[in-house]
Formats: sequence, C-alpha cells, structure tokens
Amino acid sequence: KSFIPLLIGFGCSVPAIMATRSLESRRDRLVTMHPCGRSWVGDEFRGEPWFDIIGYQSGHGDSTDDLNWLVTGPPATEWDGEPVLPVVNLEPNYETIPAYQSRKPFTDKEVRRAAYWSLLVSPTAGVTFGHNSIWVWGERPEVPDGHPKLGVVAPWHVGLDSPGVRSMAVLKRFVEGLAWWTLRPDPEMLIHQPGQDDVKRFVAAAASDEGTLEVVYTPEGDPLSLRTDRLQEDVKARWFNPRTGQFVEAGRPERPTWQVTPPEHDTDWVLIIRPETEEREI
Repeated sequence: KSFIPLLIGFGCSVPAIMATRSLESRRDRLVTMHPCGRSWVGDEFRGEPWFDIIGYQSGHGDSTDDLNWLVTGPPATEWDGEPVLPVVNLEPNYETIPAYQSRKPFTDKEVRRAAYWSLLVSPTAGVTFGHNSIWVWGERPEVPDGHPKLGVVAPWHVGLDSPGVRSMAVLKRFVEGLAWWTLRPDPEMLIHQPGQDDVKRFVAAAASDEGTLEVVYTPEGDPLSLRTDRLQEDVKARWFNPRTGQFVEAGRPERPTWQVTPPEHDTDWVLIIRPETEEREI
C-alpha cells in the first residue's frame, strides 16, 4: 500500500515493445509505457504479463477537448477491467510550460488541478510532476534544441523550488494521510457537476466502498451539492487547502443531501469526509 512516489517528468516517448520475453520472466521491476498525449493503451496491453501499470499522458493542452479527455475520457471511463491495474498520469501539465493552445505558461494552479483530477477520476494510485526547466535540463537560460516554441527556458535548478513543487509536497502528505488505496471514483455523489458548463470547473469525487472516506476536489471553489445518504453516520467534514496544507472545519454532513461552500471562491479546495477518529493534521 505504498503511494507511488511523485516523479519528475522527462517528456514523451512513443510506446514500444522491447524484450518482452525477458520482462515476462523478470518480476523484480514495475513495467509500463509512456504513450504520447491523449493516448490510451490500457485496452491493448492490460492483459500482457509484463505490463504492470496503465500509464497515460494528459499532456499540455488547455483546450476544452484536452481537459475533457482527462476528466470524462478514458482515464475516467476505461480504468475498470481485468486484470485490475493501477492507472497513473505520467505527464500532466508541467509547471511553466506554455499550453499548446493559449501559449500561456501553466502555473501551480493548473499543476494542482491536473494532479488532483488524475488521482480522483481513476482509482487513486499515483501521479507524476514535471517542470518545464527540469525536463529540458539546461545549464543556463536558453531556447532548447528542437523545441523553439518553448522560448527561453530557465536552467534546471530553478524547477527544484517552485509553487508547483511545494504544492506537490503538500499533495503527497495529504494522500499519505488517507486510506488512499480504498478510493474509487464517485461522480454520483455530485447532484450538480459544475464541469458540465465549464470543464475548468470540473469537480472530481472519489469514495471508499464502505462510506468511510470521501474526497472531493473543486478547482474553482464552487459551492457543492452532494448526495450524502451513503456515508456512515459518524463522519465529519473538513476543507483542505491544497496550497498550504491547512484544514478548515466544515461540520457534519446533512442528509440525504448537503449544500456546502468552500472557505474561498475562485481557487481550489479539497473536501474530505471521514470518521472524526481518523482526523489528523498533515
């Protein structure tokens, strides 16, 4: 039940099958593929004996189609199958990389949004983090060879301490404080999905089968309208600030439905519902 570590991304590589016979006989390594953006290889390789993790790349687009692919496409709809395998986003939005469509650099907000979405639209297993300056590995500010559209990229060490890096450290501590291996997507908990009107406001929800843990992520701090009839009686809710790691009390959920509003609007928050005896600070 070890949470898959947050990693630094290095870029896209086309899937290739190499030395599969030796991989089948050697089970001391985890093996996956790093497909190109918005490519889903789970159907093709789920049954291969050497294939351990369904990896995908939501990539660096910020169009409606790109964002919808992550939250309503294969990662959210095709994770369930036999054999059951972890599903991990190997390349979500990199911090400071220019988005494909708008050309605006992704900030820590988009980095968090892609990470929390990835962890909640599929069974929680892990996620990677990337920074534009790190994957380029430049020693000085420069336009990287072969990637002129990136413009001048800062040297690699700039990406070691950034708002996105700090947000990912908070995320890792948050997830490790949960029984994360029990979480499964729970979109039915939402009475209203803000993402239907604007995908950037998509609210991701996941829950344990026993009704003892519910995690809901709202990227823009929208009020939530939730079904709570499946939750256990002794649960309590708190808001989690994914920027600072601090908690804010949200009270006990009303039943059978609950209207609850984050402490702030126009920024991201996580609602966590679980038994009061399991609460702890990060």
